[in-house]
Amino acid sequence: MAPVSPWSRSAASPANSAKPRSADTETIDGVELPSYRGDIINDIGFTEASRIPDPDRMLQAYRQSAATLNLLRAFSMGGYAELTRIHEWTVGFMKGSNWYPRYEEVSAQDRRCHHLHGRARP
Repeated sequence: MAPVSPWSRSAASPANSAKPRSADTETIDGVELPSYRGDIINDIGFTEASRIPDPDRMLQAYRQSAATLNLLRAFSMGGYAELTRIHEWTVGFMKGSNWYPRYEEVSAQDRRCHHLHGRARP
């Protein structure tokens, strides 16, 4: 298990939604189809229909991105995004999980580290 540090929390964003490819097509079992270009462009399924570029996917990705940014903006403006409340972000989701006791243990270590470094309240 990796050691717990004050910087153990991170966030991820869907940066790999559109993928450039070195080849325009791919071949599986003698069938050649257009390459999968990412969920924003086409589908990963290896069928002719799923590999057709779909502009509606770009519009959907744009709307989802805009909604995510609006949500993050609302959290940051309303104080919910403060590091002092980071435990609250996950506790509701984890509470019903078998991993909840371990989550609480790691969260307590994180809060102690932040408190020792003056970055958050315990």
